[in-house]
Amino acid sequence: MDRYLANNQLLQKLHGLNYAYAETLVQYLRSYLDKDALAVEDVVTDMLMDMLTAQNNGISAQEHFGSDPQTAADAIIRQLPRASLKQWLVKIWPLFNVLGVAVIIFAFFLGTGPKTQGIIAGLIGGTLIFCFSGPVGQSLKFNRWHSQTKWRLNFAMLIMIITGWVVFEIFFGGLSLFDLSRKPLICLAGILLFVFGNLIFSLQFKKLVTPWALYWLLQIPLPILFGAFTVNEWLGLIISFVDYLAALLLMNKQNNKFHFFKQAQ
Repeated sequence: MDRYLANNQLLQKLHGLNYAYAETLVQYLRSYLDKDALAVEDVVTDMLMDMLTAQNNGISAQEHFGSDPQTAADAIIRQLPRASLKQWLVKIWPLFNVLGVAVIIFAFFLGTGPKTQGIIAGLIGGTLIFCFSGPVGQSLKFNRWHSQTKWRLNFAMLIMIITGWVVFEIFFGGLSLFDLSRKPLICLAGILLFVFGNLIFSLQFKKLVTPWALYWLLQIPLPILFGAFTVNEWLGLIISFVDYLAALLLMNKQNNKFHFFKQAQ
C-alpha cells in the first residue's frame, strides 16, 4: 500500500473533533503543489502518529498541535523541499490533457465563431479555477486569515476576472483567440499530437499516462467520421461536454495517487 493511502487509514483512526482537526490540517499540507509530495506524506505520517498517541493519552489534537494550526503548518511547509521537475510534470499532465480536450474537441464540433471561442475560454478558466478551488478551500477552513490564504484567494479571483474579461471580449468585442478555419485538419493534428505526447511520456510514467493515451486514441475517429457530415450544434455540444466530462473524471480519479510521485523520483 502506498504512503498516501496508509496516511488516510491513520486519519480514520482519529475520532470526533480530533478527526476534523487533523483532516483539515492534512488536506492543507497536501494542497501545496510546489512541495515534494513524498516529503509532505512523511510529515503527515509523523503528525498523525503523534496525534494518535495523544488521543490514546486523552489529549485532543488541538491541545497537542496548538490552537493556531495554520501557523504551525506554514512553518512545516517552509522547511519542505520543492517538487522536482518530474513531480511537476506528474501534477500538471492530467490538467494539460483536459485543457487540450477543451480546445480541440469543442473547436471541432461547435464551429469557428465567437460562441465557440467564448465557450473554450470559459472552460479553460473554469478548469483552472476548479484546480485552485481545493487549495483555496483548505486555506479558508482555518479561522484566521494568513498571507498564504489571501494570496491563494487573490490568485483564484484574478483567474476568474481574466476569464470573465476574455469571454466578454470574445462575445461583444470581437476578440479572436484561435484560427479555426480548417477544423478537421487542426482537430486531427491536435489529437495526434496528444497521442504521441502521451505515448512518449508513458515510457517514464506508464500508470499515469497510458489512460490518457487510450483516451486520445479513441478521439481519432471523430474528425474522420464527422468531418464529412454537418453536425447539429446541440449534438456537437452534447458530444463535446461528454468528452470533456470524461476527461475531468479521469483527472479526478488520478488526483493524489501517491505511486505516481514515487515514479517521479
